[in-house]
Order: sequence, then structure tokens, then C-alpha cells
Amino acid sequence: MSLFGKELKKYRAKHGWTLREVQGRSGVSRQTVLRAEAGELISLDVLLKLFSIYDVKGKSKDKLMAHWVNESIVRARATRRRKTQAVARATA
Repeated sequence: MSLFGKELKKYRAKHGWTLREVQGRSGVSRQTVLRAEAGELISLDVLLKLFSIYDVKGKSKDKLMAHWVNESIVRARATRRRKTQAVARATA
């Protein structure tokens, strides 16, 4: 689980909400919330909806946003590296 996912899960636990309750409050599907908590990437739109219902503000919001950005960059680089390696193998 990613640091970002762990932090999101803490916010849900802090409020004592089930995945179904988060879905009802945010409009974000339970599956998407679960995937986010497992460390999968989510869109900025979804992230902001979760921030809103979890009432994430100030430094906490900045910290979570930084984790989201950092993990997005790391995954984008890994994807680009895999694609480059696949092209290199295909043309070798």
C-alpha cells in the first residue's frame, strides 16, 4: 500500500465511514475509493471530492497532494521506462 493510500484510509477510519458511506457522500464509487486506498492512481477530480468530504485542509491537504503528485510521477516514469524497453526489444 502506498503512503498516499494509507493516509486516505486513515481519513475514512477517522470518520468511521464504510466504503458505501463514502460513496454516498462523495459520489465516488466504492471500488475507486478502495483502489485509491490500495495505492492505485486516482484522478484529481476524485481526489478533490475525497478531500471535501474528509474535510482535508491546510498542511494536511498539502501533504496528501504532494504524496499524490509524487506517486503519479513515479508511476509515469515507470510506465515510460517499460514502454521504452519494449520498443528496444521489438527493434533489436
